[in-house]
Amino acid sequence: MKRNAKTGPANWHGRRAVRLVSDCLELVLLTGGGHVASLAPSDGPNVLWEAEWKTIEPRQFHPKRDAKTYGQPPVGNFLAHFTGHAVCVDYFGAPSPEETAQGLPLHGEIASETWKIVARSARGEARASCHVRGPRTQIRFERRVTLRDGEPIAYFRERLTNDRSQDRFVEWAQHATFGKPMLVPGESRVALSGTQAIGWPLGYEGKALLPDCLPFTWPVAPTLDGGQADLSRPFAHRGKGFVVAVLVERGRQYGWVAALNSKLGLVAGYCFRRADFPWVAVWEENGARQYSPWKGRCQALGLEFGTSPTPVGLRETVLKGPELGESTFCVVPAKATKEVAYIAFAARVGADWRAVRDIEVAGNHIVIQGDGAAQRVPLSASGLQEWGW
Repeated sequence: MKRNAKTGPANWHGRRAVRLVSDCLELVLLTGGGHVASLAPSDGPNVLWEAEWKTIEPRQFHPKRDAKTYGQPPVGNFLAHFTGHAVCVDYFGAPSPEETAQGLPLHGEIASETWKIVARSARGEARASCHVRGPRTQIRFERRVTLRDGEPIAYFRERLTNDRSQDRFVEWAQHATFGKPMLVPGESRVALSGTQAIGWPLGYEGKALLPDCLPFTWPVAPTLDGGQADLSRPFAHRGKGFVVAVLVERGRQYGWVAALNSKLGLVAGYCFRRADFPWVAVWEENGARQYSPWKGRCQALGLEFGTSPTPVGLRETVLKGPELGESTFCVVPAKATKEVAYIAFAARVGADWRAVRDIEVAGNHIVIQGDGAAQRVPLSASGLQEWGW
């Protein structure tokens, strides 16, 4: 039965949220952190990772009471509320020791604040306008999300305003994380629009699958034990984890990331302008972390597209400079605003699909290509023409 676009308040696993619904998609935004907690086709499951622990609102976290459950700041006060897709603004990764002492959390203040979200529906569209301000960092952030009937697409527009009287270096990343039931060993593959890759410098807490800082060609990477790993096949190495950076192919106007589950016949992912987000950080946690809140039970895979290669923090990123010949941060001038736009999608494909080879932006469609000549699925995306894509 066809549904008309609608919006409304929601309760998502005990969290305050707003739900947007079209006849093709359902999307849930949390007011705590602004996370996209759920992105689901109308006839399918949430394609994003759901935290394997009970999350709380950001303002409920108190270190003396909650650090044992979620970890010490600056990490624990982010993990306490994180699930699905978070936006990392100002810095990507940990704050500096001095910033940590001021109470700043992992992945930027914006992702740990309470957002104001106003939702409405009209003429076959479900829309949400989101606003939040970082009181310490003097950043104002806005996000608009739109679903349209007849389109398995979620449109995102984000604006970052620097309220300081100084220019600022900024990292800006979409921490989009996938998990079960979308990603299952033997059923799933991940793909993205790049091949030039490099490992990050921080290991993986004694459980690293890959060497640090080693360049390779995505998706096949050399492993620490002298073998090779196909990183497009999720959760193949239990008890291990990794983080790598992949450069979106030069010469492309649009980049993309995608997750495919052949058994479900479902593909999901994101498309974005390369000029906005030239990097994809790929993070996999596969039962490696034994401490709280992970407890050795979690399987999560981030396809995190952004301005920066990996989450090492703004200070280290700026001091190191370009990676693989590409810039690693952006600048938002004094009293100025920067805007980006991207889309998320979740759609059905044939049961014979085994991989995603490419995604093209073509007028008012995106076209998903499988690894077979006849495997092409066009998805209506009328909003792209309005953006000038």
